[in-house]
Amino acid sequence: MSTSSQATVRICDRLATRKALWSEPARLVEWGGASGRQYQHLVYELIECPLAPKTNYVLARRDAGGHTTILKVGRASHDAPTLNRAQMRHEAALLGANEVHLHVLAKTEAERILIEFDIAAAPPASGVAAFSATRH
Repeated sequence: MSTSSQATVRICDRLATRKALWSEPARLVEWGGASGRQYQHLVYELIECPLAPKTNYVLARRDAGGHTTILKVGRASHDAPTLNRAQMRHEAALLGANEVHLHVLAKTEAERILIEFDIAAAPPASGVAAFSATRH
């Protein structure tokens, strides 16, 4: 089984316990960190952003040509999934984002902090996805 397939299975297993919270993502993308690690993200249109447990996220703007610009790398750390979604939607609206990319595999707050800073510190060309990525 490929690394991508294994990561997808891990994401699905993790979400199975929260099935009522999640809708189907539009697609999966990987964002690279400064460390060289790759982090798989579930991609949702802003309006489709699900209730989210404590998670890492990337707020992005995707244009009609499929080019994606990262506007913010962050983490939602509220105990209430409704507050996490509200936080992400509020920040996305302020920044003009139309997509939310969620990384849900981190198990601890310390791991989420490391992932947030790893992705934020990465050079602009480190996003590995079906489209090009630039940072603001």
